[in-house]
Amino acid sequence: MGTRSACGRCENLSIGRRRLRAGLWTGLDSTLPSCGDSHVDRHERNSSSSGKSCTPRSSSRARKYVARREGPMSTTRHSRRASGPRAALQRGVAAIEFALVFSILFCAIYGIATFGAVLYIQQVVSRAAEDGARAIAYSFASSKFQDADRAQIKATVVSSLSSALIVPNSEIDPRQWVTDHVDIDPRVVEAGLEKTGVVTVVYRYSENRLLPSIPFFDISLWMPDKLTGQATVAL
Repeated sequence: MGTRSACGRCENLSIGRRRLRAGLWTGLDSTLPSCGDSHVDRHERNSSSSGKSCTPRSSSRARKYVARREGPMSTTRHSRRASGPRAALQRGVAAIEFALVFSILFCAIYGIATFGAVLYIQQVVSRAAEDGARAIAYSFASSKFQDADRAQIKATVVSSLSSALIVPNSEIDPRQWVTDHVDIDPRVVEAGLEKTGVVTVVYRYSENRLLPSIPFFDISLWMPDKLTGQATVAL
């Protein structure tokens, strides 16, 4: 029994020294008992001469102890930390970051869509004014610009506007909606011997927005109240 316990100490000491040299665990030397260098050398010589290996029970116990200190203990601690309050805190930070980024992106997309809608309406109004100016050139046959000609030009402008996307889908009669919300002014201007047909179309944008305004990001101050399109034609 004395030989087996001594061999166990030597085995433990040999394992601790090998792991200490490899840098795997630095705390084994302080916990394992020391047998002295002479006893270790004598035991190694005896085991080499006899050709038998010493496998005491305490060596397996030391290996299990070292394995517990190195692997599973640290893994369990890290897993507990990852699933504890720190993980919940990280999830909360991620939610806050998402809310901030989403609000910025939403405001940017809303601004782009609003300015795009204004640009589209301006193009529609300008095109309708050009259609009315061409109608003046076709209908003007005398020196006087009569009321019948004016009504025909207005009908041309209304037809051009009602075919665009500025009319709400809920409206049954798009032409009536355009007549109620858009101001159309066709006229003939005389400057000496020259006559010029002028058509002015005014769209009241502040009353008829394509996109609704949002309370915390109102850009109505940057938008015009009216969008005007004007076209001229020489008669």
